Amino acid sequence: MIKTNASGNLKFALLPLAIGIFAVSAQAATRVDLHQQDAASLSANYASATAGIGASLVSSERHAEMLGLDSESTLREIGTAVDADGTRHYRYQQYFRGIPVWGEHVVVAEDGRGNLKSLFGRSV
Repeated sequence: MIKTNASGNLKFALLPLAIGIFAVSAQAATRVDLHQQDAASLSANYASATAGIGASLVSSERHAEMLGLDSESTLREIGTAVDADGTRHYRYQQYFRGIPVWGEHVVVAEDGRGNLKSLFGRSV
């Protein structure tokens, strides 16, 4: 007579399901080099997308929208500086689901009228 362990068989039966769940949740992050982005094009696309509703008055929200960050990603301001010509520089820490993205900062420069001038850093 062969004895089987029902709980052992159940564990092996559920193993592929567990592996599948972990495989779906483990997604690779895509880093975007912001310095390579065309600031004028991003600014124009954002202006046309928000023409009917208006751009956000909160700079971190506006910049996150311009960069195309998903709804689970946010930018939190680390600091700002203003040049003599009126250019405003914003430095942000990127967060994903409330957790800081380690080692990645986003730097955005706008002219005095709020037009995007340049981007530095990487977004994830």
